[in-house]
Amino acid sequence: MTELNAEKVGFTRKSCTGFGVNSEGYIFWKKDSIVKLQKIDFTEYPKEELITYRPIELKTDFFFTLLEGKRYVLQKEKELKRFQVQVDDVQELDTVSTGYIRTSHSCYRNIYIKSKKFNYSKQFDYFNLAKSLGHSKTEININYEFNKKLKIVESDSLINKELEQIKSKNKFIIVD
Repeated sequence: MTELNAEKVGFTRKSCTGFGVNSEGYIFWKKDSIVKLQKIDFTEYPKEELITYRPIELKTDFFFTLLEGKRYVLQKEKELKRFQVQVDDVQELDTVSTGYIRTSHSCYRNIYIKSKKFNYSKQFDYFNLAKSLGHSKTEININYEFNKKLKIVESDSLINKELEQIKSKNKFIIVD
């Protein structure tokens, strides 16, 4: 906030892991009733690369309005539950399974906002929002319904929609 001399600062980043690590981030700030956005892309692997784009002025204050409007709910809201499948108490060979599934390929969301009245930070794994493993009818995430009802998931969806609209209308210019 100090460096940008802004009343409000926030960012959201989506990082995906697979055969590399790619992140797409957006920094928001509000100063003198003007909201600006700067896009940043980061590739960690196979070749580390940081790409910054020139800031653009936004016509709406969707990012701050959305999150600040839900601030009391967001701050008290429970955490997303991990992807979990229903399992029998005892598996073959008398082993016990918790039903928690892991994956090495996923996308992660990080949301942060700081103003004089409100500080908020949340990270989560999109894998925990999956209904099932692939198209499996037997490996269903028993926490799916709980997770999809959380306000942070709803907010993330709205942020994604707004960012897609901004990307479709704006040609981000790379800073040299």
